[in-house]
Amino acid sequence: SVIFTFFKQRFSKGVCGHTSDMHSLLDVVKVADSLLFVLDSTEGWDSYGDYCLSCLFEQGLPAHALVCQGVSDLAVKKRVDSRRALSKKSEICFPGARLFPLDSDQDATLMLRHLGAQRQRRLGFLSRRPHLLAQQVSYTPNSYEKGSGEAPMGLGTLRVSGYVRGCPLQVDRLVHISGFGDFQFSQIDAPIDPLPLNSMTARPAKPGKEGDIGMQVGQSLSLLGLRSSGRGDKWEDWREHI
Repeated sequence: SVIFTFFKQRFSKGVCGHTSDMHSLLDVVKVADSLLFVLDSTEGWDSYGDYCLSCLFEQGLPAHALVCQGVSDLAVKKRVDSRRALSKKSEICFPGARLFPLDSDQDATLMLRHLGAQRQRRLGFLSRRPHLLAQQVSYTPNSYEKGSGEAPMGLGTLRVSGYVRGCPLQVDRLVHISGFGDFQFSQIDAPIDPLPLNSMTARPAKPGKEGDIGMQVGQSLSLLGLRSSGRGDKWEDWREHI
């Protein structure tokens, strides 16, 4: 996450590690407020791009913006033809969307201003459950059991920090980690916001408050909740998403 004091806004960037992994792509989109589609200056997008767009439309598309890089490097005549062709193609999938250039620092500033001010789309799966895009992850294996001589295989504590989006997390519900499955919470902590919009008035997060809640390991933590023993197995229908 980065803070732009000029806009008084905080941006977190999420990038799919492997574009060929459709499930990873869809998972990243689930936690996104805005999507930035970067178009090729010659053809916009290829057949695989059409396939990705069809999947995104079926899942639910959040607010988005279209940008194009490399147009300014083309000859003047080809530049006009390229913009006309890209606008015509993007109009089919994104009616009324504006195509932004992204070839200079000024273009990037205008794009960030647009992303921060655009109207967000309300999607059902985002409003019903909290989501978190992990920024820091650490794993601590369980210690050796006395008398056994061996440590439990694959057991330990996973600490995940990031900004929770949507409704607040519930410590007695299961959490779903993409690609791994469902797990029980041990506890939920909230420190002072690691990236406050106003560094002079940083305050600890309040339990149960809607919106973004910063959670980061290694700072002064305030305990938000501890899991009640024996209740996790009864919440199989209530899963949070990370």
